[in-house]
Amino acid sequence: MDRLARTVREQVALGRLLPLGEAEDSAWITESAAVAALRRTADALPGVRLGALVIELDGDGDRADGAADGGPRGLPGGAPGGASGGGAGGGPGEGASGAVAARSEGAAPVGALPYGPLRITADFAATPDDPLPRTAERLRAVLWASAREGLGVPVRSVDLAVTALLDELPAPDAVLEGVVVEGEGPPEVTDGAAGGPADRVAAAALAVPGVLRLSRRLAGFGTGVRVRDTPDGRRVQVQLTVAAGNRPYAVARAVSAAVTAAAADGAPGPVAAAVVVTGTQ
Repeated sequence: MDRLARTVREQVALGRLLPLGEAEDSAWITESAAVAALRRTADALPGVRLGALVIELDGDGDRADGAADGGPRGLPGGAPGGASGGGAGGGPGEGASGAVAARSEGAAPVGALPYGPLRITADFAATPDDPLPRTAERLRAVLWASAREGLGVPVRSVDLAVTALLDELPAPDAVLEGVVVEGEGPPEVTDGAAGGPADRVAAAALAVPGVLRLSRRLAGFGTGVRVRDTPDGRRVQVQLTVAAGNRPYAVARAVSAAVTAAAADGAPGPVAAAVVVTGTQ
């Protein structure tokens, strides 16, 4: 029972699996990894202390933006300066290759959110050094760019509320990114044969620039790689941590292409690959 309770706590800490890139890319990132990355970026802003932050499907993305009680809210969801779509270098909004599209169907991991535009909802405290609307716009722009261009998460709107006006900011709270301990060492495999498909997939994933390690963080997934054959084809799931200085979306796409090729030999049908980013450095 203790082990079950710990597993449940770990999954709550990881949060939901958020889509990365385009619908056909079959890549996700844990909410905890995305939020931690956004906090690191926001903490660099002077005069701002980010509070609670949630990322969820934006079911109201076509609403009219405007002010709401309790502070600046409903700030424009478009990119700063009126731009829309993804950033340069393969961000969300750019079309994925046909090869990626062909392998995405049916590959979604258990519990993953369906692809769709996302909304960031966050609270923040600020000092009176700048007018609150200007401070809120700076924070919105940073969160937008970090989510869409830095991570590759398809954010459509950023909804902010100021909760406090402070003479000076307190020291930032510690962000516990290590709530769940990742497995170290060589990845375990699930096909039971050395040199089999899972070994090839693991080697292909680890060879992709930007992959720090394979991860074992999702419940019921005690390895970094899973390969499962069905009458319809071969399904592959890879969990990984992205090294510092790399865009999770770009790394996930490269891993997806590499592991699909590695798993194709001997597959009973088409290979469907899913990549889950569980952490960033």
